Amino acid sequence: MKERQKITRFNGISKWLSNSVSESEDKRYTHRLLTEDKSQRDVIIDELILIVQKVHEDARYRLRKLAGNSLTPFGDFSDNAPSDGYYC
Repeated sequence: MKERQKITRFNGISKWLSNSVSESEDKRYTHRLLTEDKSQRDVIIDELILIVQKVHEDARYRLRKLAGNSLTPFGDFSDNAPSDGYYC
């Protein structure tokens, strides 16, 4: 079974998205506005693809791990992997 890998960095996000936060006068509500710098889109797209692939691999890992504890009294008679059919 493959080990999970943790996503620790998303390096290009501060170049790609700018962040501004505003608050209501009574301070009960906040609003966060993310604005895209379209000139950075090509730079960030490979990093986004990698993150999505890692997240889907994590989901497949969890499905495989969950299936490792069979409750079937007759043994494992299925040839299908639990993550078959899960695609990103």
